[in-house]
Amino acid sequence: MAKRKAAEKPQVSQKSKDDKKLVKRVRERFRLMVEGDRDNRLEAMADLKFAHKPGAQWEKSQKDERGNRPCYEFNKLRITIKRIVNDIRANRPAGKVRAVEDGDVDTADVIEGLIRNIWNVSDGDTTVDYAAEYQVGGGMGAWRRSHGSNALRGWPDAGLVHASV
Repeated sequence: MAKRKAAEKPQVSQKSKDDKKLVKRVRERFRLMVEGDRDNRLEAMADLKFAHKPGAQWEKSQKDERGNRPCYEFNKLRITIKRIVNDIRANRPAGKVRAVEDGDVDTADVIEGLIRNIWNVSDGDTTVDYAAEYQVGGGMGAWRRSHGSNALRGWPDAGLVHASV
């Protein structure tokens, strides 16, 4: 095996340089987005904690001031959140594929069946429920459809619905 001379530098391809520039740009954009949205996310986490964690509706200073006396909570906020989320569950929006021309009715039915299959395979109802709970309780909640292979479930190139919280 030949040893490299000390003065020799490894050749860096143009593609590698472009990739490094791209990664640097992506990281900088990600950093800017995280900084820009940090306050919203912290507020959302505080709201979720206030609504769902027992004892979080009392500030530490108030608990210390009360000493050994009980700190009762009557969490009406969580009940209201559950009521709104249950309304969302009861009135789920659903898409409908409609044919543009009379001859496209069969195609529209096939596409609608594919959409329903993707929704059922990825348990879309549960995903939307989780997103609704975060949206109502913390002000942020979303879901997305992803592309790609799902070989574990036997559906090559099938899309899936994921929570994006």
